[in-house]
Amino acid sequence: MKYPEDFINKVICGDCLEVMKDIPDNSVDLVLTDPPYNAGREYDNDNLNKKEQMIFINKWMSECKRITKDNLVIIIGVKYHVPFTKWLIENMNYCWEFVWWKSNGMLNGKATFSKFEKVLWFSKNDGTYYRQKPEYTDVWNIPIRIKENNWGHTTPKDIRGIEKIIKLLSKKGDLILDPFLGSGTTAVAAKQLGRNFIGIEISEKYCEIARQRLRQEVLSI
Repeated sequence: MKYPEDFINKVICGDCLEVMKDIPDNSVDLVLTDPPYNAGREYDNDNLNKKEQMIFINKWMSECKRITKDNLVIIIGVKYHVPFTKWLIENMNYCWEFVWWKSNGMLNGKATFSKFEKVLWFSKNDGTYYRQKPEYTDVWNIPIRIKENNWGHTTPKDIRGIEKIIKLLSKKGDLILDPFLGSGTTAVAAKQLGRNFIGIEISEKYCEIARQRLRQEVLSI
């Protein structure tokens, strides 16, 4: 694969650790992803012990740090954020964190209801952002749209939340990387908002879903 023609505005099926090696330093404006949590889900192939998980986190997040000009955003379930936060605090600059509140959250695990996720914003430099009007708060009330098509993915992110991140931390024409693209929400949101994207996903099934969404909603590819 050759950069940029084989990368920009493409859904790339492959291991992000291998694909990202061919992306130059400081070449994307924003890395935005909802990574595997190591929750033992079959579709993520992420049933790792703690040592293995930290090795994996260090590998892919180090590549993301190398590739981004500044911003790196991770969306993470509150139960699983600790190893990601630990790496980010040790290796990047803390900017802010947002609460993605799902007022109609569902039962998660023992006796708790999962009502929110963390949106962790870290940067390599000072944190590049674009002020919004009305001003953003750090709590986003975005209920789960239960009847919405989930595009075959068991944990899709609502495009409204992804759009909020993209509008706050990038401008039109910028390039956004998602190394764990899933069913393509980041790519779809990026194109709808006039940004470019690089989407990497290891599952061919989800790559095809993402391409289908892009054909239907945004592009002819």
